[in-house]
Formats: sequence, C-alpha cells, structure tokens
Amino acid sequence: MALAVGVHGIGQHRVSPGRLADRWRRALGRADVTFELAYYAHLYSGHSGRLGDDEPDSAEQVPSEAEIEFVAEVLSDVPDTEGVGAEELGPPALWPSFVNRALVAVDRRWGRSAGGVLLRCVRQVYRYLSHPALAEEIRGVVTDTIAGRPGVVVAHSLGSVVVFDALTRGLLPPGTSLVTIGSPLSWPTIRRRIDGGSPPEGCSWHNFHDLLDVVTGGHGLGPAQAGVVDHQVSNGWLDPHAAVRYLRQPSVADAVLPGRRTPR
Repeated sequence: MALAVGVHGIGQHRVSPGRLADRWRRALGRADVTFELAYYAHLYSGHSGRLGDDEPDSAEQVPSEAEIEFVAEVLSDVPDTEGVGAEELGPPALWPSFVNRALVAVDRRWGRSAGGVLLRCVRQVYRYLSHPALAEEIRGVVTDTIAGRPGVVVAHSLGSVVVFDALTRGLLPPGTSLVTIGSPLSWPTIRRRIDGGSPPEGCSWHNFHDLLDVVTGGHGLGPAQAGVVDHQVSNGWLDPHAAVRYLRQPSVADAVLPGRRTPR
C-alpha cells in the first residue's frame, strides 16, 4: 500500500492531529493509500514569541523592518497597484503605502479581505524563514513522519514551503514524490529565499493551483521551477485555498496514486 504524508499549512493549532488527519484522509478518498500527517502546529503560538500566532489579531502585530522589506518584496509582484488612489488606502497603518496599495489591488482582483488573507500567509512564511531553530524543528517533524520511507508528500500552503526547504537540503528520501496544493511558492520572492533546487532523479512534483486562490496569486510554479508539472483546478468561490477542497479534486488523488477513488 502506498504511503502519503500530509504537511498542513497555517491556522491548524486549534485542531487535534487526529482530527485534521481524518479530514485530509476523507477528502483524499483513497483507501489504497496509507495516510499520515506531519503535524507541527503545536510548535508555535503568539505566546511563545517564536513563529507568531494564527489568531485573527496577529495581523495587528507590529512588523520589524526586515519583515516589512520581505512583505513589500513579495507584493511587488502584485499587478495594477498604480491604479490605486490615495483615497482607497484609508488611515495610516502598520505598513508603508506601497504595501497598502498592493493589498487594495489584491482585494480588487480576488475579492474583499483577500489582501488580508495573503498578508497573513506571507507573514507566516517570513516567520518560518527567519527563525532557523524553529524551522529546523518543523522540518524534523516532517522527516520523522516520513521516517526514511519513500512515498508521496502532500503539502498545503506554508507546508509546501517547509517541504521545498527540506527538498533543497536533501532531507527527503530518494524516490519521494511531491504534491503541492495552494502553494505560496508561486511568489518569486518566497521561492528565491530558499536555496533553489529541483526534484531529485526519480522524484515527480505535481503542483495544483486555483485562479481564485489568492495565496498562489492564481499562478502555478512553472516554468520558473524546473521539474514541476502544474495543474489548474477549480475549488469554487467560497474558500478556494482550503486544503480539503484541493484534496477532493480527482486530479489531486490521481497525483497521489493513479487509480479509482473510493467514496467519501
């Protein structure tokens, strides 16, 4: 029986590992796959001061200059910021005017509050990349769950950043295949912050994105990332970034293991 290891994204600290794993297993709908979840949400919280919290008010936490620089660089790839008028920016906030213009442009394109969703994800990516000790702990959870067994790693959102980081460090077993869903690696700045790398020989990499998923910017990873096969899916308008909506896609299940799906 094939092995699939799931790596979740942000905002899962209120869900138990068993319950989250069951949600992913049911959404994937494959009885012919042994599914295990690499759960790392317990490693961070706003009270620890390490990676930051997933609480709704975390967006109000004052960013450092380095974080502002990172966020601004990521959002420099948002189109149509020049068309945002000063009257749309609102009162002065924590972020410089360029960032606020980009967030308004994101809201225009992906809908109200989309800018906040993207900002929250980018800030979590920054905290992972800027806390080496904690990042090493999180990568350790992933590698311990895989335990040297080649299979397929299914990574959502921030989880895809963690897995790509592990890949470039040579921490995944030979023969491991990747399935990334809702990945912020589509933003060039985020991908550049990790030391390049391509899937090792014998490793396939399938990436799935939704045009309405603001975390992906509506883009896949190719051709900038060698060795990746991009797939566009449609998760609906309600929550196109949700992991379970990606996992319910037959094309995602087939990327994990080709064959007939079982009823959910």
